[in-house]
Amino acid sequence: MRITNKMINNNSVYNINNNMEYMDELNTQMATQKKFNNPSDDPITAIRSLRFRGSLASITQYLTRNVSDGVSWAESTQTALKTAKNIMEDFKKKYSDAVNTTKTNDDRRILLQGLQALAKEYFAVGNSTNEDRYIFTGYRTSDSFTFTDNNFDERKITAADKSHPYQYVGIAEHFTLDNIERYSYTSYTKNGTNYSGITDEDITAVAPGNTSTADETQVKSYSEFRLRLSYSDIDVPSAAGTDYAYTYPNGATDDITTYELTLKTYDSSTNTYTKTDALQVKTITSDSDATFSSPDDEDTVYLNTVTGNLIFTSKTQQKLAAVDDIEFAYDKKNWDEGDVKPEHFFCCTDVGDAKKGTILYDEYLQEMNYTVGSSQSVKVNTNARDAFDINVLRDLEELSATLDAVDAAQSKVDKLKTMSDNTSAYASDDEQAQIAKLLAAAEKELDYATQKATDMISSGITKSQDYFNRINLAGTTCGTTINRLDVIQNRLTENQTTVKAQASDNENADLSTLAVEVSQANVYYNAALMVTGKISQQSLVDYI
Repeated sequence: MRITNKMINNNSVYNINNNMEYMDELNTQMATQKKFNNPSDDPITAIRSLRFRGSLASITQYLTRNVSDGVSWAESTQTALKTAKNIMEDFKKKYSDAVNTTKTNDDRRILLQGLQALAKEYFAVGNSTNEDRYIFTGYRTSDSFTFTDNNFDERKITAADKSHPYQYVGIAEHFTLDNIERYSYTSYTKNGTNYSGITDEDITAVAPGNTSTADETQVKSYSEFRLRLSYSDIDVPSAAGTDYAYTYPNGATDDITTYELTLKTYDSSTNTYTKTDALQVKTITSDSDATFSSPDDEDTVYLNTVTGNLIFTSKTQQKLAAVDDIEFAYDKKNWDEGDVKPEHFFCCTDVGDAKKGTILYDEYLQEMNYTVGSSQSVKVNTNARDAFDINVLRDLEELSATLDAVDAAQSKVDKLKTMSDNTSAYASDDEQAQIAKLLAAAEKELDYATQKATDMISSGITKSQDYFNRINLAGTTCGTTINRLDVIQNRLTENQTTVKAQASDNENADLSTLAVEVSQANVYYNAALMVTGKISQQSLVDYI
């Protein structure tokens, strides 16, 4: 094959251009400090670079947003729980001090006032927020933990019954054997009617010849069993055909005529509870109206709609102890500021707002899970009923009612003593005998009420310890979550550093290596120019 000068020149120019292209590539790498400018320059490295960038973006999202938000939420929760824990410590201390120092009802009143102030702060903690979101109300972060003035103001705009803007039906509470308590109450029977104590009419009836004066044998203390609902002031079921009915969002109405206590057993094979029995519940407005046919009466359960107590005998208690779940659903439309909203604890239906309707409370559905890695999530919130107990307020309501009973009984005793000393107004032996009988009954009533108040204060130590333990456990769980998030944060930070280094090694050029390559390429380029110039100087004549 004959090689011409033109062919040599063309090849030389082609090779020189290749050298120049290589030098331009090196120059671009020097300028951009990247190994490639277009994916086509190095497809394998480009693919790896995309993978590294995707991984780095995910890690950055988890680290700077998800984990950071989760830590912020958990730390806000922990701060609130620490406050609640300190309040419960003060609760315990007040109860412990009161056992030995509360000698009079005035002392007990001072104790009650202090406890009520602490309880107010305790439930106020439940309204704690993080970035204007309530932290103890599950996924319903826009709903407050307790009823507030704003709630009533907003709801009154559209509520059909403006006096009761919040109306709940079917508040379903579940109980077990552990929730059944001993319960005592005083009853005074007069002419076949029961009262909580002797009446003013008994006292004003003192007169010569009165033969129906009450005596202490008619004042009795009954010891039964109870389940205490989470709320007082329960709605009374209506008789069929009355106007007392709720209308659901779907147009259906509910006219409750009876309440019942539903007994259920657990079937492990199907993981379900099956109804086995139901006890009809009679509503009363005073504990003294709980009249059982016999000590073994197991068919009668009374609901004091004022106090929210379900009262029954030991026979019924044994019947309830034999089942796995006891359910009681009731209605309530009278709410006050500071009351805990039932939807944060129980399944219920809010018929005061057609938009809400039925609220099915499920612990799992209340979880706020933050994704902190590939197929990895962490529950960062603490649900209200895992940390707070409505019974804190119920204890104080009951103690307040008991102290009122003590004051009422003491007032009767003082009045009767004054009457006994007033021999000019009550001079006859008959009148003095009547006063003496009434005084004995009133003192017995006072003894029962005082003993109940003393027992409640004593039991307050144990109960406040239980409330403290709940808060403490919630705080410990929250602390564990924070520790876990810290570990994840450290791991993600290390992963971020590693991936950044790997991405850098994959796509960033080594300047020192490039400098050597540029120098070598320049030498090759200059040598090529010299050789090409040398060859180009030779002619065909020189060859012949």
